[in-house]
Amino acid sequence: MTTIDRSHPALQFMQCINEQCGLRYPQAIHPQTSAGCPGCGSPVRLVAQGGSAQQTQVTRSPRPPAISLLLDNIRSAHNVGSMLRTADGAGVQHVYLCGITPTPQQANVRKTALGAEKGLSWSVHPNGVEQTARLQEAGQLLCAIEGSGNASSLFAEPFTDAPFKAGAAQAIVLIIGNEISGVDPGILAQCQRRWFLPMLGAKRSLNVAVACGIALYHLRFAVGAM
Repeated sequence: MTTIDRSHPALQFMQCINEQCGLRYPQAIHPQTSAGCPGCGSPVRLVAQGGSAQQTQVTRSPRPPAISLLLDNIRSAHNVGSMLRTADGAGVQHVYLCGITPTPQQANVRKTALGAEKGLSWSVHPNGVEQTARLQEAGQLLCAIEGSGNASSLFAEPFTDAPFKAGAAQAIVLIIGNEISGVDPGILAQCQRRWFLPMLGAKRSLNVAVACGIALYHLRFAVGAM
């Protein structure tokens, strides 16, 4: 089923009348919106009327596989907030915040989560190794994004095993580790899958929130299509 998210406010596009500036930008239609240019402070004029901001087509699989997210020792609150927003968009069932990972109680997490944390199920766990052991004992499939060791490309995964079938009883837990040190070796030892994201440029890794988003959406739609 596909729907359109129209929960965002309508937009209008403004342009600075100062020819040396000429800044053109969108803003939400609001009676208290400032009339001044955010660039130079000159008056602005309305140049176009937009629709709702981020009118997003939402595609829902009839029986998507259950996917949870485990964030272990993430340093940046902004990265955590971004991943929570992505988790909400990808239909993640639960988010496990382990080690030093900031929680939605911190303002900088909420700043980038943009309210996604309010609709997500999440919990805090001081020891990620112990938490993954509990998840494994509960029969969940532990899958880490990790560039080192015996990892294979996420995009080469055939997703033919039973846990990856739509409607499978076994839940998938995607594990994302520290921005510098990666996934804790104690957690990696418990994982049934280790995946990396191929890098084609000079850099050997992506921002952790970007990598999380790619992996979550690939899992959601590649696995959901099986």
